[in-house]
Amino acid sequence: TVTVDSIAAAIVSPERGQTLMALYTIPAGKKGYIVQLDIASSASGEIDVTLLTRNGSSNVWATKEFLTIRGGFNEKNFVLPLEVNEKTDIEVRAKSSATAAISSGFEMIVIDVPVVAPSIY
Repeated sequence: TVTVDSIAAAIVSPERGQTLMALYTIPAGKKGYIVQLDIASSASGEIDVTLLTRNGSSNVWATKEFLTIRGGFNEKNFVLPLEVNEKTDIEVRAKSSATAAISSGFEMIVIDVPVVAPSIY
């Protein structure tokens, strides 16, 4: 269990072996390009889905995509990928109008950012 200010922020259950949370932080020296957002629900009610990012030096979350969907499997493909800079947190949050199992994830390309040598001119 990971706690923040005495509140459980993440739990790795023994039967799952991972948190099952849809979040990621772009490592230093890398850049991410989100190409797809996936959401699935066991209920047919409305689900509000928000894709957020937060710069590593800030506590402010910025909404990058907001969707209202109905149950089943849904995907949002980004024709122009969403660019995410190094040390940026990415998180998907979902809220259902009814009791439902919700899953989410995102597909992303992560590349090395080339180090640019200072110009001598």
